[in-house]
Amino acid sequence: MVRQSLVVIILAILLTAPQATLVNAELGLSGGDVIVTLRSAERFEGQRVKKSRGKLEYKTPFGIRIVAEKDVLSEMPAKSVKLRYAQEKNRFSKKDPKADEKLARWCRSQGLTSGLVQHLERILEKDPLNKYAWSVVVKDAPNYRITKKNPHPKEKGRWKRTQTDLTYRALKRAGWVKSAMAVEQLKALPMDAQVNEAVKNAERGSKSQRWVGVQALVRAEAVRRVKTLYKTVLSDTTWQVRMVALQSLKKHDRGRTYRLFARALLKKGNNDAIRMNAAWALGRLGDKKAIPALVRAMKATGDVRSARSNFSQLTQIAYVKDYDVEVAQTAFIADPVVDVVLDGLVLDVAVVSVNRQRNIVGTALGRLSGASLPSTVKAWSSWWKKNKELYASHR
Repeated sequence: MVRQSLVVIILAILLTAPQATLVNAELGLSGGDVIVTLRSAERFEGQRVKKSRGKLEYKTPFGIRIVAEKDVLSEMPAKSVKLRYAQEKNRFSKKDPKADEKLARWCRSQGLTSGLVQHLERILEKDPLNKYAWSVVVKDAPNYRITKKNPHPKEKGRWKRTQTDLTYRALKRAGWVKSAMAVEQLKALPMDAQVNEAVKNAERGSKSQRWVGVQALVRAEAVRRVKTLYKTVLSDTTWQVRMVALQSLKKHDRGRTYRLFARALLKKGNNDAIRMNAAWALGRLGDKKAIPALVRAMKATGDVRSARSNFSQLTQIAYVKDYDVEVAQTAFIADPVVDVVLDGLVLDVAVVSVNRQRNIVGTALGRLSGASLPSTVKAWSSWWKKNKELYASHR
């Protein structure tokens, strides 16, 4: 009688216990999203789609992940974790600048990959170089496949070329996280097999393809990378792409990069967008030799509070129609002559476009000089009279 009671109690406990699926022979195909716990203590969220030859394949928000069946400790339904995640989000204020990072860390600790991706997307959109986001990507990128399966053996050179092509194809409408994963995965491939694809996608790809292409070019030794990166900084319509293109140039900077943007800033034939991008780039480069050029650009805006200008609804296509080439030791610096084709409606109105230019130039001057001044011609002209001797050797 006692034994029967014990059996009933044990069965009741098993039936009411959390629906965890144990390893090896007890693992069957699971329906819906689950939190997978590995013997290494790592957790991730996914849906099991295949089981064969001791391998389990999961479809996850990061991509396809294949793990050995013996390494899976348990599978738990993701529903309860998602409910706790909803409660966790309510703890943070929308004004907290670190909210996304804090929630991303929580999601990672719980294995809630969908929430982790959501917050990493926001982090990378605001800061394409965020250290925490990239630390997650660097660690996880080798574990996931973001492309279609490569039909060629890995030992063959054709596999590398095909993998490069498949990676860029997978990025056509990808988000920031998948794009960052691609950047890391492309690092495992030889650069000589990537240069052509990187240049092509950096110049003519979608937003995510351009973002990845310019980051791939930072590892290239080919001189042709300079033209593409320089053109991107001046004319790309996505600031995140311009940011990483500038960082790619900066990593190979030998004190000459600022000249290219100084020329673009002061060149009369360039339009406002190109000049503003050049001023922004000079501020971000951090080279104080650019200060005289920025002061000249500030003075060129004139000391007018508001200006008659044009309201434009245009389609803008920037292209490089020629190159000025400067030879330097073992390489050359190509200074593209950028032109723009415009098509659309233009109305003569009073706008603040000149003020916008002053703000960008003033911000760049502030970053380089350390001075905190209004973005006006008068303020920076007075500052320059007092400080120009400090920068005389920079002109």
